[in-house]
Amino acid sequence: MERKALADICGLPMVIHVLQRVQMSPIVDEVFVATDSEEIKEAVERHGGRAIMTGTHHTTGIERIAEASADMDYDVICLINGDEPALNPDHIQASVDALLDSEAPTSLLASKSSTAKSPSDFKVVINRAGEAMYFSREDIPSPSRSGVTNFLKAYHLISFRKGALDTYTSLGKTPLETIEGHDHLRFLENGHKVQVGVVEHDSFSVDTPENLAEMVEQMKEDPRFSAYRHLASADTSESVSSARAAWNSSPVVAVVPCRAGSERVKDKNTRPFAGFEGGLLELKLKQLANVAEIDKIVVSTNDPSVVEITQEFRRTSDKPIVINERPDELASSSTPMSRFIQYAAELEDDGTMLMTHVTHPLVTSETFSELIAAWREAESAGHDSLITATRLHAFLWDEKAQAFNYDDSEERWPRSQDIDPLFEINHAAYLMPFVRMREVGDRVGANPRIYEMEQDVAMDIDWEHQFDLLEDIVTAKLSRGITLT
Repeated sequence: MERKALADICGLPMVIHVLQRVQMSPIVDEVFVATDSEEIKEAVERHGGRAIMTGTHHTTGIERIAEASADMDYDVICLINGDEPALNPDHIQASVDALLDSEAPTSLLASKSSTAKSPSDFKVVINRAGEAMYFSREDIPSPSRSGVTNFLKAYHLISFRKGALDTYTSLGKTPLETIEGHDHLRFLENGHKVQVGVVEHDSFSVDTPENLAEMVEQMKEDPRFSAYRHLASADTSESVSSARAAWNSSPVVAVVPCRAGSERVKDKNTRPFAGFEGGLLELKLKQLANVAEIDKIVVSTNDPSVVEITQEFRRTSDKPIVINERPDELASSSTPMSRFIQYAAELEDDGTMLMTHVTHPLVTSETFSELIAAWREAESAGHDSLITATRLHAFLWDEKAQAFNYDDSEERWPRSQDIDPLFEINHAAYLMPFVRMREVGDRVGANPRIYEMEQDVAMDIDWEHQFDLLEDIVTAKLSRGITLT
C-alpha cells in the first residue's frame, strides 16, 4: 500500500494511532517517529508528536532507527512498526521484560499461530531458554514429518540494549538474512542471542486495502481508541498549538469532599491545625486558591462547621468558591465511594475535575500546578485520567509468609532495586474530565496516567497519631519559612 502510514482510520492517520498507543505505555519515556517522508513528519507534528528525518537509503527499519537514535541517551530503545494501529501498549512492557530478563542484546515477541503456509508471516523456533534459533517464512518446525499444527509467529515489537544498534549496522547483511529477509538473522549468524517473549496475541498489521477496511471497522469498537478519539477530526489541519490551546483552556474545578462525623479523628477537617484556626480545611483552601490553573473550588459537605469556614474564607478570596450541600445519605461512613463519585461527576457540565482531600497538608500549591501540567501532557498523549500514587520498592509478603512481588524461589533476598515496583494509590489527587467521569462512572478511566508522588509529600491523616505527626511537621516547616500555600 502506498502512503499507508497516512491512511485514514476513523479520522486519524494510521501512524497517529500507533503514536497514541505507544504513549499509553507507562514505561515509555520518549516517543519519536523516524521517517524519510516530509508528509509523515508534518502529520506527526500536527498531532503533537515528534518526528526525526532520516536518509532514504535504509533497507530495514533497524537501520533507520539506528540513524535516528545515534545521538540519544537511552537504556533501552524499542522499534515499533507504524502499520499496527491496534497496538497493545502492554506488549511494549513484554518486549522490554524479555530483553532485561536475559543477557541478549535484543528481543522481540512471538505469538502462537495455527496458520500454515503463510509467506507473509515469519515463523520462529526457540530453545528452552526462550532464545531464537531461526526465523523463516516457511513453516518451522516442519509439519511434514512431525504433524505439528501450531507455530510461533514472530511479532516485530523489538527492543535493543544500548550498543546493539551499532553492532547491527557494523555487521553488514548476512547470507541467511538475505535469503529469508529477516533482520534478526544478522544477529544469529554472527553468534549474538535474540531473546523471544511469547504473548497470547500479536498486533494486527495493515498491509492491504482489505486489511485497512477491516481495521476501520475494528477501530470503531476499540476501547483504547475512546481514550484519544477526541483527536480525530474530519479536518485534521488544525495546528498542534491550536489543539493544545483548546486542551489548556478546559477549566479545572477542584472538588474537595469534606463530610461530617469523622470517626477515627474527631473533627479532623476543621479543628485548629498548625496555627490555622480553620484547620486542615483552611490550609487546603489557601493551597488551592493560590493555584492559577484552578478556575473554581467546590467544597462538598454536610458539615455546618465546614460551611462556616468556607464562607469565611471566600469573603477574602478572588477565586470562585462554591459550597455544595451534600445529602446526608451520601456523606456517611457507610456510603460507598462509588456513589459519591457518581454524584461528584454531576457537579459540573464540563471541564476537568481535580479531586483532592484536606487530609494531605503537604500537597502544596506548587504541587497542584505540577499535577495540572502533568495532566495536560497526559491528556494530549491520550490518557483519560490521572491518579497520584507512591512507588513501593519493598519486600512484600502475604499472610502465609510468601513473597508477593518477587520470585523467592530464584533468589530469597534479591536487591530491593531489582524488585518490580508496585504503586500505592495515595488519594492525594485525581484528575479527570467530568464528561468522562459520567461515561465510566468512576474517577479513574480506562487509560489513566500514574503520577508518582513521594511518600513525604503524600502523607495522609487517618488516625490521631498521624494528625499529631503532620501538625508537628507543618509547624516545623512554617517556622523555617517554608511556605505550604
